[in-house]
Amino acid sequence: MDGLLSDASGKNILDLGCGTQKVPGAVGIDFIALDGVDIVHDLSEFPWPLPDDKFDLVVFKHAVEHVPDIPRTMAEIMRISKDGARVYVETPHYTNNDSWGDPSHVRHLNSRSMQEFCGKTPPTMKELVSYVELKGKWKTLKLEWMINRVNDRPDSKFWRKSLRDRWEKYYSFIIRGGNMFFVLQVIK
Repeated sequence: MDGLLSDASGKNILDLGCGTQKVPGAVGIDFIALDGVDIVHDLSEFPWPLPDDKFDLVVFKHAVEHVPDIPRTMAEIMRISKDGARVYVETPHYTNNDSWGDPSHVRHLNSRSMQEFCGKTPPTMKELVSYVELKGKWKTLKLEWMINRVNDRPDSKFWRKSLRDRWEKYYSFIIRGGNMFFVLQVIK
């Protein structure tokens, strides 16, 4: 996410479900009135009290798993985002104990969960980055790098279908996932 924020100077940034960890310079929205929250609003109530085509960057860090209607939430993100805006989504992988340990999580997601919003016709989103972080010693063995080769070759069916899908389908409860990071681009 640091790369997205490094060139965010002068841009309109929205931090959804910011809690007390709001991105500096962003408008923060959360359903609890905490320090740093600019707008108190439940993200499951639509429409959000935000104007159309306002934001250049939307940060959705450890909040998507709390919303009951992800498709409607992503449609609302589309509404409030400018054409070409970036959307950063971070969430625990469904094999991460943190995904199941928090009783307020209503969704448990995998590495393909954001692809539903990346269609062929506008308005839609384009997946720029998807990354699965593995827990434990597997980083040392370069397994995390291999599983994420999807980012190096986004059009390659071999990398997309072979490594990440096989890991997720057969091995992810042995070699558990940590967090997932997605960067999407709004196309209107």
